[in-house]
Amino acid sequence: MKRKTNMNIYNSHISDLEHASNSKHFSKRANFLINFLSAEFIPGPMLDIGKRTPMTKVLETYFGEIDSTDGDLDIHTFKIPKKFYSTVLYIHTIEHQFNPLTTLLRIKEHIDQSSKIFIALPRRPNFLQAKKTYHYHEISEYGFKNLCERAGLEIVTKTYHRWKQHFSGLTGIRPLFRFFLDKEVIYEVKIKFGESDEI
Repeated sequence: MKRKTNMNIYNSHISDLEHASNSKHFSKRANFLINFLSAEFIPGPMLDIGKRTPMTKVLETYFGEIDSTDGDLDIHTFKIPKKFYSTVLYIHTIEHQFNPLTTLLRIKEHIDQSSKIFIALPRRPNFLQAKKTYHYHEISEYGFKNLCERAGLEIVTKTYHRWKQHFSGLTGIRPLFRFFLDKEVIYEVKIKFGESDEI
């Protein structure tokens, strides 16, 4: 059997997102992101980590042109279009990677201490973490803090948000637990003050 690479898995995730782009759930997520980013928006170039998605297109109608990366995010040679960005969106991508540290270090090369990075990822108890999904790993609070420190970044704020499907659509014990316990966390991250570019 041919083994899926992380890029194959991520591309499958993008395909699923495209199919879901007309759903009520997609609209709720888009509205939440628009409202959240509007409060935090600073003028200047914006970068979305990963491939362009329907969500990228929606956000562009509010925030202007948004660049995307090109290539395998786990390899240091993936392409970033511009030299500098004032805002970086890293939305539900980090949990699909084998090596997010590589991406964080590359992002750091294209921002300064006035820039904002927004990183969104799922947060759920260990016993509800995915085993056979598009998530390579799900990062704990402790693990994420250490990942940022290793990259020379620091957490500024974190915001929790819950996404709930209709109760009648739940089947099984795990979906029932997820209905009550699943949440999303969005971190605002920046370069640690006085941090050297040497890691």
